[in-house]
Amino acid sequence: MLYQYIHRTRAEAKKMAKLKQIKPGKREILVSLLIFGGVTILVVFSSFPGLTMSSQQAGATPPMAASSGLFGSSENVQSATTAQYAIPSSGRVVNTSEALVGELKHGSFEPVTGQIISNLTSIGGYVVSSNLMYNGTTWLGLYSVNVPTQSATQFLFQVTNIVNENGKTTSVQIETEDVTNQTGGNQSKVPYSLFALTLQEEANSTSITTKNQFSGILGSIGAILGVVLGDAAYVVLIALPIYLLILGGVLLSGRVLYPMFLKVSKTSQGKKQNQPIN
Repeated sequence: MLYQYIHRTRAEAKKMAKLKQIKPGKREILVSLLIFGGVTILVVFSSFPGLTMSSQQAGATPPMAASSGLFGSSENVQSATTAQYAIPSSGRVVNTSEALVGELKHGSFEPVTGQIISNLTSIGGYVVSSNLMYNGTTWLGLYSVNVPTQSATQFLFQVTNIVNENGKTTSVQIETEDVTNQTGGNQSKVPYSLFALTLQEEANSTSITTKNQFSGILGSIGAILGVVLGDAAYVVLIALPIYLLILGGVLLSGRVLYPMFLKVSKTSQGKKQNQPIN
């Protein structure tokens, strides 16, 4: 029993000695980290030579994105000249159809629609059909109106201004068709232009703010998780193998190559000392 205990103790001591030889020391780990940091810095600057230039240009104002719609944003619609889509002065007869979609601030649906219909009536137009929907908090209105052909452009600008003062215009569509042959050049056969109007009232600003804040919090959390997961994946897939490779190189050079170099140096020095002096 005593012999077995002594034998087992010696075997465990040999295993611990081997583990101590294999386990990297603090100095080896520190050297590996320094080499890994230097390699990382070199890779970053060699891969992104324009990093400084890009950061300087980051503060530049980006070009304004083009808006949707025939003439772009509502400001461009207001600045468009009548000659762009009004009835030409060449005697041709043109049938014009227009459509506008707008978003209104909460509580402004009724006064805005009342003002638009009043302007329509004042120029001799009328409502062909309307569809109003209320969901308990906001209004949605779909209108189809006839506008006197000669006043179609004027009415479009009036509606755009009214909507922008109480919300924003999201899209404008204008279609024209030359019907001179069908009408025999008689403008009186096309007395009205069709105008489609869609107005959506926004929800209460308090609820919108709450939703935006909640969405912002979720977005921030998602962005943080994305960065963390991305960094973790980078460490596992790229950085960790590179570091282990550098650590292996340090261990190899410190525990194998350097001792071999010292041994060879001592051997060569011993041979020189043993050589007879002539």
